[in-house]
Amino acid sequence: MTRHGFIPVILLAVSMVCCVMLYQGLAEKRQKFLDQDFMGYVLPSSAVRPVSFEFRGIVSDFLFLKISTFLGQNS
Repeated sequence: MTRHGFIPVILLAVSMVCCVMLYQGLAEKRQKFLDQDFMGYVLPSSAVRPVSFEFRGIVSDFLFLKISTFLGQNS
């Protein structure tokens, strides 16, 4: 391999290592956040409605089941 062939390989290896390190940090932060928030993360209603498109009924059923499960755990 020439010198020009090693540069992309080295850049790819460095980027893969950085991605793994970044993912591990994010996974730890996400788990810490979910442990603090017992209900889990729910998007605000102003964001859920436009994102759900024509599946608003399914999204509302999901949120209802999530709330029912939460209330059932605390009884």
